[in-house]
Amino acid sequence: VVGTNDMRWMSRPGTKVRMRELVKQIGPQREILWVNTYSSGGDRFTRPKERWFNRQLRKVAREHDNLTIVNWSGIARARGVRFEDGLHYRPKGRRIMAEVITDALNQAQGGTER
Repeated sequence: VVGTNDMRWMSRPGTKVRMRELVKQIGPQREILWVNTYSSGGDRFTRPKERWFNRQLRKVAREHDNLTIVNWSGIARARGVRFEDGLHYRPKGRRIMAEVITDALNQAQGGTER
């Protein structure tokens, strides 16, 4: 499982390259679950960057059958996940994120959701 903490924001071209390099380095033999991003709109990771990053991730996923996107942004927004500050989720948001990732892992392993 990878997510935005695995991708230090640099520039758009640099980030595009890093995303593809990471998938290439992991290789086609492994299943990749990549958690997309959900932003407060503050800090360094603004909502326009969130939308751009998630679009790029969808493009990369279309190029690699072994990459599945965990739609954290859609779920977090729908469930009203809130932030403690401009970057970190409140405890309830962290629990929801853990549930979302657990469900994605279980599905990838052929199991069922919690």
